[in-house]
Formats: sequence, structure tokens, C-alpha cells
Amino acid sequence: MLFSSIVADSRPITSLPLGRSVLDSMFTSARTLPYLSMLLSNALAPRPPKGFVGGRFSKPGDQHAQIDLKSGGLQPITALARWLGVVAGDVRGSTTARLHRARDFALITPDEADSLISAYEGIYHLILERQIVALQSGS
Repeated sequence: MLFSSIVADSRPITSLPLGRSVLDSMFTSARTLPYLSMLLSNALAPRPPKGFVGGRFSKPGDQHAQIDLKSGGLQPITALARWLGVVAGDVRGSTTARLHRARDFALITPDEADSLISAYEGIYHLILERQIVALQSGS
């Protein structure tokens, strides 16, 4: 599953024919129902936080956790978009491009695509703002 994710997310900058060959090989041999089911289970494994407890986000079993925006917010959306790209047979582009393509292939509804894209972009913006503040403060 890890290798499949790496291949699906790879964007070769040299040896483009080799990169395309590896990706095509994955699509022709691995896009079976058991493979797609395992890849979906892997994509849905990360659980985002459920709510606030004492001013902090809570995770199941951890009453004092803080949210990691990358693993708790971006990663689940990215993993789902990667899976949708594999199902569609086209993993090119960014997470939002994959979500748009999944909508166009009717793998998700327009409302689902809009919600996922809005959430992804909003979380990404929050992360970027925090990184800018950290750079400005020298931390």
C-alpha cells in the first residue's frame, strides 16, 4: 500500500517514460476490487479529531490532544483523493485536481467535492499562516 501511494503521488521530473511505465503497470495489475478495498481502508484509517475538550481538539482516547493540521486535516483528504485518482485511473495533478476529476467521473457528488476542496484549502491556508508567523517570529 505504501509503494502504491508513493507511485500514485510521484511526479517524475526525469525519465518520464520510466515513471509513466511504473504507473501504468500499477494500474493494469493492481486495480482489482481487493486492492482498491485495501487502499480505501488505508486511506480512511486516519481519524480526524472529533471536537473540543477544554479548548483543545480531542482525539479518541486522548482528552488533552492538540490537532495536527497536516495529519488530522490534510492527510485524510489527500488519501481519499489519491484513492479516487486510482479508481478513476488518473492520479495526475494536485489533491484538488483529483477531487475535481472524481466529481467529473461521478465518483463523488458535486457537494462532496466542494466540501472536501473547501476543507482542504482552508486547512492548507491555516498551516501556511502558522508557518509564516513561525518564520517571522524566528521559531
